[in-house]
Amino acid sequence: MDNHKHPARDMDVSIHPTKQKRHFNYHLTLNTQLITLVIFIILTVVISMTASSILRENEIFRSDLIQEANTLLDAIEASSADFLYWMDIDTIDNLANSFDDADDVLVLRIYDPNGRILSAPGDSELEARVESDPYGLQLVNNTNPDIEWQADRLIVGRRFDLGRQVLGAAHVELSTARFNAELQDSLLRGILSATIATLFGTIVAIFVSRSITKPITDLVSAADQIATGNLDKPITISSNSTEVNQLSDSIENMRTSLQTVYQDLEERIAQRTEELQKSRDEAVEARQVADENSRLKTEFLSMMSHELRTPMNAIQGFTDIMLARMAGVNYNERTERYLKKIQSNSVRLLGLINDFLDLSRIESGRLELASHPIKPTDAAKKWSDLLSVLADNKGLELNVTVDPNLPETIYGDEESLTKVVINLLGNAIKFTEEGSVTLDLKKQEENMIIAITDTGVGIPPHAREFIFDEFRQVDMSSKRKHGGTGLGLSIVQKLVTAMNGKVSLESEVGVGSTFTVSIPIITESESE
Repeated sequence: MDNHKHPARDMDVSIHPTKQKRHFNYHLTLNTQLITLVIFIILTVVISMTASSILRENEIFRSDLIQEANTLLDAIEASSADFLYWMDIDTIDNLANSFDDADDVLVLRIYDPNGRILSAPGDSELEARVESDPYGLQLVNNTNPDIEWQADRLIVGRRFDLGRQVLGAAHVELSTARFNAELQDSLLRGILSATIATLFGTIVAIFVSRSITKPITDLVSAADQIATGNLDKPITISSNSTEVNQLSDSIENMRTSLQTVYQDLEERIAQRTEELQKSRDEAVEARQVADENSRLKTEFLSMMSHELRTPMNAIQGFTDIMLARMAGVNYNERTERYLKKIQSNSVRLLGLINDFLDLSRIESGRLELASHPIKPTDAAKKWSDLLSVLADNKGLELNVTVDPNLPETIYGDEESLTKVVINLLGNAIKFTEEGSVTLDLKKQEENMIIAITDTGVGIPPHAREFIFDEFRQVDMSSKRKHGGTGLGLSIVQKLVTAMNGKVSLESEVGVGSTFTVSIPIITESESE
């Protein structure tokens, strides 16, 4: 008996220390890697942020110091222009002395048109020189400002002109001592931040590594338990790491799978049927959620479009006031050109917002059509007046005809009808380069027919299948000649449908197009 058991004891003693040593080395290696990784990441982030902050402060200071120098030169030019013109040296010298007292000013020089030093506060010998100063002569002969950075100062100089006459030049030298002190403070703060971050990172890395390695050790023990055939004890290992929890769940799933591998076919079929039923229920629920999300999207789009109209109307109104030079506003031609660009783009953006608002109102089912009296003759004149300017600008002939057989007054939503006609007329003018555009209103049985005909580019047959879809245009390329969002015709079709009408298209490429809208004629009695 002793001889039989002794080899087994020897085998256990030889294996156990090896397993302990392998486990210890793996734990120590992972711990070290985690600590090193966390410290490296924190140091990289802190050093990058510190360097970025120093570079940004450097850029800001340089920009501010150049701006300060230019402001000082502007002030010198503004105050000394007349005196330079009349060569009033005493007054120029007094002005230079007053500017020389400003903060950070190390050197200030004012030169005459020949590059000679007129004023050099603090250096009377330079003022007494009769020959031209080389740097002053360089500034006088150069139309561009001169900017030079040195170790302890910034040098900025430029020429002063009055029309085509050179009045002189000036240059200032501003100290960079304050900037160097600020950069040094930033560097010290960065070093301190890196030190604190390293200490904090070390503590965090130690805590994280311990929280990770212990669950891994427990997982190894659980795997050994399954390997020995013990499948009754559940594996419940909790960790802050999602990956470790997933691995624990996977091992637990493997254990339970081994327990259920011998279940009969009927149980599997029942389980599968239950899973399919659950999937179907989830699909139905997902469809309901998708429909609700679509409705919420439409409502959100409607709300945002409505909220955007207020500031856009304000921008357009204030631009109109400035272009009309009201309230004492004065500006040059360049500013007027920019204001007109703002005006045209705000009108375009407001139109886009209105299109989105109209589309969202229709899709959300919140479009309510009014019933008010409409005089077809007056409406046609109004539509023509609104777009006649666009036609005139392109040299197009805009023709309007109204059938005398139409009732003098019909009832309907004039605003919606106007949107339909303006969209179609606007498109006709936009896509017609020469010829004419015709608006024809006539009566056909119990319907009013609105036909818009142009002599434009026409619409190819393949495009007629999607021309009324949202966000679709004939030319969808990035280099298309005509702009737009592709919402106009979609809104037209939806509004016409809401008015119990229909819209149709006839077109030939290179000849032109005709959009025909047919809506029921509603009389006063029918409206009531």
